[in-house]
Amino acid sequence: MGKTIKLREFPREHKVKLFRVVVSENRTDWVVTNDLSQSSTVDTQKVCAILVWIRLTELARKSMTTIYQIKQGLLGEYLKKELRSPNTRFSNLQAQRK
Repeated sequence: MGKTIKLREFPREHKVKLFRVVVSENRTDWVVTNDLSQSSTVDTQKVCAILVWIRLTELARKSMTTIYQIKQGLLGEYLKKELRSPNTRFSNLQAQRK
């Protein structure tokens, strides 16, 4: 069904819809959309996946490469950035849990 929420540090009128996706007994993923008319988790997942696929295809055509190379490059750049300057510090997470 999805839950409409407001994101902290976003304008008050900007809301998104959050869908819970149970991947396994021990894992839950979340799909977020700004299309508040969405009411189905499955449909929302399909739409997000299609939009990502279309964008990756556009980037691949412009750079004359494959979508898989684009994806690998994006992941590689993200990992390098996080290793250089992590957004989440594990010591902070442990302190927050106490």
